[in-house]
Amino acid sequence: MIQMDITSSVPAPLAMEMRVIPVRESGRTLVLASDCKPAAEAQEKLAFILNREVRFVIRSRSWIDAQLELLYRSAAEQKVNSAEDEGVTWFWPACHYLDGDKLIVKVSGWEGMEHWTGAQEFPLDHPDRAFWNWLITVDHYGKGLLDEREIPKIRRIWNHFRQRKDVRDNSINSDDGSNGS
Repeated sequence: MIQMDITSSVPAPLAMEMRVIPVRESGRTLVLASDCKPAAEAQEKLAFILNREVRFVIRSRSWIDAQLELLYRSAAEQKVNSAEDEGVTWFWPACHYLDGDKLIVKVSGWEGMEHWTGAQEFPLDHPDRAFWNWLITVDHYGKGLLDEREIPKIRRIWNHFRQRKDVRDNSINSDDGSNGS
């Protein structure tokens, strides 16, 4: 049985076009089921779009068809006219650079059957600049591909980290070295 959370690791349009089903994760490697061994070019395309290593296991054509129907087509039919049907966006924190004072982070996604790529700019006065400065330095987040839906959860972690740091900084600054004497 395939877990629904792993299904989101491969967008429906890509899964249907490439006829692949995610079956498990092993570290940064995603194991995909296919009804035949994909050509090297197709493997490279999947690895690039998913921003991770991919391996393949072979399943029957009927199994792939059934899983595509169950995991992607049925779900797509249920989401017709829903807000979730608007597409998916990924941030690539490892692909960032500074352009003057602006932090630039690579962004890509899917809208319907179209794949797009671009960048998000965070100038010094951007409200999310401090958050992104922190995020790109954390290995757990900075080396992977982040679905935009993960950002609020990560922001809560950052706020907790920031509050702890502020408390620690305030206690250091309030210590005048007199020890109460």
